[in-house]
Amino acid sequence: MNRSQSIAFFNSGDTDSIRNAFNISVFKGEITKAFNEFDTDVLSRTLTEIIELFEAHPLRFSQAADGACNILYLALSLLPDGEANMAEIFSSYSDGYRSIYRFSNVEQIVEWMTVLRDGLCEILKSKRKTYKAHVITNVQKYIHNHVAEKLTLNEVAGVFGLSPNYLSILFKKNCHLGFFRIHRPG
Repeated sequence: MNRSQSIAFFNSGDTDSIRNAFNISVFKGEITKAFNEFDTDVLSRTLTEIIELFEAHPLRFSQAADGACNILYLALSLLPDGEANMAEIFSSYSDGYRSIYRFSNVEQIVEWMTVLRDGLCEILKSKRKTYKAHVITNVQKYIHNHVAEKLTLNEVAGVFGLSPNYLSILFKKNCHLGFFRIHRPG
C-alpha cells in the first residue's frame, strides 16, 4: 500500500474559515454603515451573504443563532425607533422578533433572517429621503457654527459618522454644489 494514500491531510484553514464565517463582527462595519447611511444595497448584500453562510453550514445552529442575535442587537441599537421597527417587521410572528430565541435549526434562522433583511430594507427605503434632508440640514448647521475653522470633508463626515464620499455625494445631489463650495466663506 502506498503510504501517501493512507494519510489524510487536514487543512486547518478550512475550520478557521467556517469559524470566521460566523464571526458577525467581520460584517459589523458594513451593517453599521448601511444603517447610518440608509443604504439598502449594502444592507441587502451583506445580510444575503450572511444568510448564504448560514445555509452553507446547516449543522452550525448555535453559531447561526448567535450571529442572528448579534445582527438583531445592531438593528435595535442603530435604527431610530429600533424596537418599533422590529415589532413591525415581525408582526406575523407570535413572539415578534423574539421568536428567534425559540428556534431549533438553521433553516428557521435563515427564514427569520430573510424576513429581517427584507423588512429592514423596506424601512430604510422609506426613511432614506427624510434622512438625507435631515443630514444635510445638520451638516449645514454644523458648518455655519464652525465657519471660522478650516473644516475638511473628512472632519465633518467624521462628526456625523458618515463616509466622506457619501457626504460629498449627498451635497452634490441635494444642494447642487460640492461640499467645499458650501463651507468656504466669501
